[in-house]
Amino acid sequence: MPTVKDELSLNDMILISVSNVSHTNDICTFERLVFECFKSFPKNFGFRKYPDWPDSSKLNRPLRKLREQGYLKGGAKTQFALTELGIQRLKNISHIESDEVELIRPATGTEELILQSLLKNKLFQDFNKDSAVIDNLDMREIRRLLGSTSETSITTLKNNLIFAIRIATEYKENNLLQFLKGIDAKYFGGN
Repeated sequence: MPTVKDELSLNDMILISVSNVSHTNDICTFERLVFECFKSFPKNFGFRKYPDWPDSSKLNRPLRKLREQGYLKGGAKTQFALTELGIQRLKNISHIESDEVELIRPATGTEELILQSLLKNKLFQDFNKDSAVIDNLDMREIRRLLGSTSETSITTLKNNLIFAIRIATEYKENNLLQFLKGIDAKYFGGN
């Protein structure tokens, strides 16, 4: 079954990327747009021979077309922004599959880094093998998991845990969510 990304044209991917950038505090410069397109759709915006690198030339013609069609305004020397027509196009794209709306939701680099750190953490990996791991944790391990030190207050530690739970929820990482909620219940008394 094709995925949402398989159904999208390069033009649609660019519109989604402009939307993603506009939901952050960043200005949608050409360089920022190249980065966002590559981050969101690496197979489509990377070099063929060097797929780990973004190919900015893949945006030139589609950007010109999108401006001509009235979906985008701005340019490479200034910044890009969606027009009303571009916003309407994004709404029309979302009918492809209900998950499409999530592609438009911006993810901050901080959230992605925290999520990746949690998913790769040894405690979480051990939990995936045996959920009883939660019963044998000590506070030092929990502090390291949540990026805290021994001087970090319990209130801040709890706030870090709440933030991690929110990220796991938003990214639909159910095992990670179960792991974090288990820590919350056992060591912080739950919500």
